[in-house]
Amino acid sequence: MKEILIYGTGGHARVLADLAGACGLQVLAYFDDAAGGMPYSTAFRPEVPLLCGIGNNKVRKLIAERSVHIFATLVHPTAVVAASAEVGKGSVVLAGAVLQASVQVGKHAVINMNAAVDHDVIVGDYVSVYPGAYIGGGAEIGEGAVIGPNATVLRNAKVPSWTEVPPGAVFG
Repeated sequence: MKEILIYGTGGHARVLADLAGACGLQVLAYFDDAAGGMPYSTAFRPEVPLLCGIGNNKVRKLIAERSVHIFATLVHPTAVVAASAEVGKGSVVLAGAVLQASVQVGKHAVINMNAAVDHDVIVGDYVSVYPGAYIGGGAEIGEGAVIGPNATVLRNAKVPSWTEVPPGAVFG
């Protein structure tokens, strides 16, 4: 069985551990810089891929920028990802999510369970798309943006970087 490392030990890290198992990977170790945890080490098994299990987009970006490990990209077996869709390094697509034709997902993005991303959408780096969200065709989601649970981003809308679309809101 192949191995993976996870940075973090909270709720998002536990979700990623489940995702890793569903993808046939075994979690070798968890990094946690909090007191009592195993601090991140560039020397610890640098050949083993890493997932950043931190839900906060800004913190995830800081960790990704200082890491020397290679990053894994994982897609849950129940997700539907079009052959023409691209998912960047360190990004995850969780159970039941759908990425339609020509979707581009940047690095270290999180596409949560049951989110739907329609054709030709560009999802920037470090974005979080929460469960049940819908992003309409041709939309652009800027770096670090948060698309809240059950939110809708209308077709061709442009969500600015580091903006939050609140839960249930319609943007655009």
